[in-house]
Amino acid sequence: MKTQAVFSLLVLLSVAWLSQAAERLLLVGPMEPKDCTAKMKEMVNAGNQNCAPTKTFIVSTQAEVDPLCKGIEGNMKKPADKIFKVVDCNHDRKSNFPDCKYSGNAHTKTKLYLECEPEIQGRTVLYFKGCITDLDVVTGIQW
Repeated sequence: MKTQAVFSLLVLLSVAWLSQAAERLLLVGPMEPKDCTAKMKEMVNAGNQNCAPTKTFIVSTQAEVDPLCKGIEGNMKKPADKIFKVVDCNHDRKSNFPDCKYSGNAHTKTKLYLECEPEIQGRTVLYFKGCITDLDVVTGIQW
């Protein structure tokens, strides 16, 4: 019964996350949670006048992510099979622009939901719709 409740909650959270507007995929090289403040300043907050509340960075390259959209146009119906590391960066709610401070959490067993658009100038355009993070650890489900 407890496992069913946890699974139901995760499904609801996943659906809620997927209903959010798509964001451009934030791909980075090696990154750890301690790097959140610097990455947010460089890739998200530059040119803004406020501190973004949260962002998810995918630790990968465009070449590793592009094949996930092969044969798909629009939203993925299920998460991609490939496992990624992601880092969630969250604003501390105490700091103010331009000195925004962030903490982070790393997840090493993450499957991505993407929105795929046709190639533009030889590159697939990818948008981040959400992810299922460390699900095998939380619920005991193996992929």
